[in-house]
Amino acid sequence: MISRDEYLKSLEIILKYREQCKNDLKQIAQVQSEVTLFKDSASPRLYNIVKKSLISIWNHELTVNEIRLAVDEVGIDSFSKIRGMGNILFKELKKILYNA
Repeated sequence: MISRDEYLKSLEIILKYREQCKNDLKQIAQVQSEVTLFKDSASPRLYNIVKKSLISIWNHELTVNEIRLAVDEVGIDSFSKIRGMGNILFKELKKILYNA
């Protein structure tokens, strides 16, 4: 039988491990977005809308992270209103850029 103190100590270790796993998953998602091409993540319709919007910086296939930085300059809400995105495309863009 383990004592109460040992139990609480082991529970604390488990909680720290769980928190570290969450942090690791966030880092993995960040690294993946830095190397994943937007073209591979988006639907063809969303890809074409974003490409037309960012034509001034589109000299090569952009990564998800590069798109996120460009969209963040004006804000995702403003960006979607400028391009006339419907709710479905807005949700898709938000999911791709922010994993939301």
